[in-house]
Amino acid sequence: MTLQKSVSFKTRIVILFLAISLLTLMLSSSILIYHDLKAFKESMKRNLSVLAATIAANSRAAMIFEDSNQGERILAALKAEPQVYYAILKDIKGKDFVYYKKENIDPNIYPIEGEIEDKNSFFSKYLKFVHPVKMEDQAIGEIHLFVELTEMNRLIITYTQLIGFVIVATLPVAFLISLQLQKLISEPILNLAFETKKISESTQNYIPLTYGNKDEIGVLYEGFNQMMSRINARESELIHYRNTLEAMVKTRTLELANSNEELQSEVIEKKRVEQDLRKSLEEKEVLLKEIHHRVKNNLQIISSLLKLKTYHSKEEHNVKVLEDCSNRIESMALLHEKIYEAKNLKEIDFEQYILELSNYLLASFGKTNNKIKISLIFSDTYMDIDLALPLGLIIQELITNSLKYGFPNDQIGQIHVTFSNQECSDSNNYYELLYSDTGVGLNEDFDLNSSSTLGLKLVRRLVEKQLGGTIELSQNNRAEFKIKFPKGKNHDG
Repeated sequence: MTLQKSVSFKTRIVILFLAISLLTLMLSSSILIYHDLKAFKESMKRNLSVLAATIAANSRAAMIFEDSNQGERILAALKAEPQVYYAILKDIKGKDFVYYKKENIDPNIYPIEGEIEDKNSFFSKYLKFVHPVKMEDQAIGEIHLFVELTEMNRLIITYTQLIGFVIVATLPVAFLISLQLQKLISEPILNLAFETKKISESTQNYIPLTYGNKDEIGVLYEGFNQMMSRINARESELIHYRNTLEAMVKTRTLELANSNEELQSEVIEKKRVEQDLRKSLEEKEVLLKEIHHRVKNNLQIISSLLKLKTYHSKEEHNVKVLEDCSNRIESMALLHEKIYEAKNLKEIDFEQYILELSNYLLASFGKTNNKIKISLIFSDTYMDIDLALPLGLIIQELITNSLKYGFPNDQIGQIHVTFSNQECSDSNNYYELLYSDTGVGLNEDFDLNSSSTLGLKLVRRLVEKQLGGTIELSQNNRAEFKIKFPKGKNHDG
């Protein structure tokens, strides 16, 4: 900035002309180089396209019959193309079939496949070209060619040297021309500056300046004369405004004070409304927690009544039915307890909920001797309440079924529960629940769709009707249930 202030107006004009000349020369040269390099690249791509198409046509039989020796012989013909330093044939799965590598090639300067991801891209020293291998319009693989760009780089260096020579040769001519042009611009302007300084130092009346030509400088002189006339007129206006300015300031200050008071009143009212809304929200959250707490208490009372009824029932079938109902109610009561304890009423810690539910079921069936272990793996720890209730009932029914029938005679075993969130490329994301145990398994002729047990009927109905999913049963070495249902669906039944 200091250097710019010390440079004269004449010097700035000379520098400006030189800069414009240099910029114009570089821009025109760059356009020429760009056009030639673009034509060179297009020509190279056309040649490579023909070469790749020829190799692809000759490689069809070798790739179909997986004859790697024939493929290597075909690629060996690339020795006649010195610019190709690496080539590789890939099958339809993207695996390497055969490759060709030029001798004495430096991998640090010219990388090979695995270090480049772009297709048909120019880099600083090489070009990667990819062409499909087709058989009756069906792709069976790809041919990848890597080509040195030594010739193009040589052209760039030559063009750069040529531009530098032209710039050095034309700078003296441009300098001489700029010296003559600056006189046509600077002399009238400097004269105007000199007259302006005289006017500022003089106390006499302003005398309009004259300039003979009607060009842009003449317009500048005319504008300067008009400006001085307006300055004289505005001086009288300033005297008038100075007399009335104080009254205007007082009036505006009073208006601003009134506006400020109104704004403060609005801010106070807004804070009061926000406090009322926050208080109302807190009251609703307390009310919801109280509702969940009372529902949990009522469900536990019902469960206790059912357990009490089992003590007085003499029929074994009725006892089992009452115990199953009690377990289902305890599962729902435990969920409401988790909601009551949660900070967020929308989600609960689902993994902790299933852990406590499984421990309750082990205790309910008298399996607390660590002979049966339950393994829980969850990708999503926190879960929406609408999804947690039906999913908790499904897991409760499956664990109950395993504890009742899967481990007779106090057998040692394990139960595995895995819940994961599956991401799909087509945005059809879904949840997957895998359940299995190491027990005695199910009968070979067991049919899940025709099962008469209430628990498995309930599981199938919850999966298909409420979750909108599917359930599959496989019995290789052990019984395994695979449950899938879409993510984002409304699961509140």
